[in-house]
Order: sequence, then C-alpha cells, then structure tokens
Amino acid sequence: MNILLVDDERLAVEVMNRMIDREKYGFSVIYKALSMKQAQQICEETDIDIIICDIEMPRGSGLDFVQWLLDTGRNPIVIFLTSHAVFSYAQQAVSLGVQDYLLKPVEPEDMNWALEKAVKNAKNREKGLLKEEKIRKLNEGVQSAEKNVEKVKVYIETHFKEELTRESLASEVFMNPDYLSKLFKKNTGSSLMDYVTKVRIERAKELLERTVLPISEIAIETGYSNTAYFTKMFKKYTNGITPREYRKGLGE
Repeated sequence: MNILLVDDERLAVEVMNRMIDREKYGFSVIYKALSMKQAQQICEETDIDIIICDIEMPRGSGLDFVQWLLDTGRNPIVIFLTSHAVFSYAQQAVSLGVQDYLLKPVEPEDMNWALEKAVKNAKNREKGLLKEEKIRKLNEGVQSAEKNVEKVKVYIETHFKEELTRESLASEVFMNPDYLSKLFKKNTGSSLMDYVTKVRIERAKELLERTVLPISEIAIETGYSNTAYFTKMFKKYTNGITPREYRKGLGE
C-alpha cells in the first residue's frame, strides 16, 4: 500500500511524514509532492492508495487534483488538509468523495484517526475489487466452459463418421477427458458418447428416409464399421426397431 503527501509547504510535508508510522499502517512507500503537477506525475507512475492533500495550493488546488484523479479513472482514499474551515470547500470535498477534512496544524491523534480509517477503507476496497475480479474470472470460466461444450457438439455433428472417443473429443478443446465428460453432462444432460450415438442414429434415420442405400453402407456413413453393432445401437435408440423395420415402416 502506498501513500502520497501533497502540500506546497515543504515543512508541512516533512511534519506529516514524521507523524506517519509506515510499518504500523503497512505503507510500502511514502511519496511526497509540493504541487499538483508533481502529485499528478507520481500518480501516473505508480499506484497510490491513500492521499493526504492540502486543499489550498497556488498552482492547482486539492479540489482540482481530486477532480483530475476522478477524470483519469483513479480512485484513492483522499484526506484534505486546510488552514481554516470553509463550508463551501467541505461541500465540494464531500461531492468528490473525499473521506476526511482535517484542519492544519494537524494533531498526531487526528492524523492517526484519519489514517486508521483510510487504511481500513482502502483494504475493504481492495477486497471488493478482488471479489469482483474473482467473480469476473468465474463468469469467464463458465462462459469458456459453455463455449467448449458447444465446440464439442459441433465437432461431433460434423465428424460423427470418424472414430470418436472421450479422449479424442477432449483433445479438440484441450481439456481433461473426465472434466469434459462432467461438464458436457451438466450442460446437455447427455454423456459424451451418448450424444455421439444420438447424432449418428439421427443421421441414420435421415439416410433411411431419403436414400435407398443398403443398411451396411448407412452403417459406414454413420461411423459404424460393423453392421450388426450398428443395428444393435439403432434398436437401442428407437425402442427396439431395426433399421430395416424403420425403413419399411416409412413406406406403409
């Protein structure tokens, strides 16, 4: 976690630096800037989690700086410092999402209170971002898994004449055969090889309906080199009807 101190008065920056117990709050680096421009350069070069910034500076106010942070997609925890309480400043600070507004000179206990709150908020924000990232990756994983199932279905539907196994299908989408089998079953309700057989039998029905090819050739056309086995599988998926009976029934 990194913190940035911004004040046009060098002494004020050094006083704040001495107040902050880096190890206590877990800051990797305490960055310092004497102007809005310097602060912007630091933010462009590194990730800043917490910023303590003087609200009144001659070359770009703290309000201008926070607006720039928002405009550039940065969202650190911000604590404003000012020499006197100005209600209009406080209103603007709140509207920009500033966490706290402290009066200078800042007492050590006030600084510690604000930092403890800021560190807690920064950690909670990081947890939220990590959770969002985890959810995003899970969603991407689900979408990727669904795409792989669709790829396998398309592959089966266009290569059913070939010898297909769990291993050969899994290799097409670079997945573990066991994992693909579970995923396929979950998404389609059918096992891999059951789906292969269904596709083959549906194709066999089409050939029986539309052609006069011999049963033995239809078996080969649908991925079965053994006609007897083809007939057995056909009967299994058509409530006991043989290919010959199926074709005969179409003509009755």
